[in-house]
Amino acid sequence: MRYYFSGENEVVFDIEKTKNGYKILKDKLEKIYSIKEIGDSLFFSSDDKEWKKLIKLKSLKDISIASDKFNVYKGFKPSGVGEQDFGSLVTQMPGKIVKLFCSVGDEVKKGDTLLILEAMKMENEIKAGADAVVKLVNVEENQSIESGHLMLELDIKA
Repeated sequence: MRYYFSGENEVVFDIEKTKNGYKILKDKLEKIYSIKEIGDSLFFSSDDKEWKKLIKLKSLKDISIASDKFNVYKGFKPSGVGEQDFGSLVTQMPGKIVKLFCSVGDEVKKGDTLLILEAMKMENEIKAGADAVVKLVNVEENQSIESGHLMLELDIKA
C-alpha cells in the first residue's frame, strides 16, 4: 500500500506486509523491518538485534514528527496535494473507470468530480485538488487499470 506524508516536503512510502514484519520501499530503496510483540507493546528492528518501540497512533489522518506536521493519505491522495506530482492523478491500486466527467481542454474548479474509479468494490470520486485545465485524459469509461496508471493530468492555474 502506498502512503503519502504531505507537509512542507512530501515523502512517499510503499509498505508491504511480509511473514515477520514489513518491507518498506522509498525512492527505489528497500528496507525490511521485523515486528515483535512483547506484552501490549510492539517493537521493530531492521537487523533483528536492535529493537525500538513502535508508537501507537489513534489516527493516520495527520501526524507530527519532530516539529513537522504531515497529512497522511493511504492508497490515493487528492490531486494537487504535495509538490512532486502536482496535478497528476495516478491510481495506486487496480480498478475500473466507471464514469468520466471531463475531457482535454475542460476547465475544472477545485472539488469538481473528474471521474469515478471503482477499486476494492467501492466507487471513489476522484476530484480536482485545484482550479485547473485538463491537459491529458489517459483513461476511458469501463477501462480496467493497474496500479501506477496515470489517469489524468491537470494544468494547475496559478
